[in-house]
Amino acid sequence: METDVRITKDKELVLYHDAEIQTQKIEELSLSDINELIDIEISKFI
Repeated sequence: METDVRITKDKELVLYHDAEIQTQKIEELSLSDINELIDIEISKFI
């Protein structure tokens, strides 16, 4: 399994292999935007 660490528009780190989700760049999306696009709640770890 291969993955990458990506940073969102709101400076959250996410593990996701591709630089885009549904043709939108992860760096231009907030974490809540990503949650809506993939329809899975991503937990925030502190």
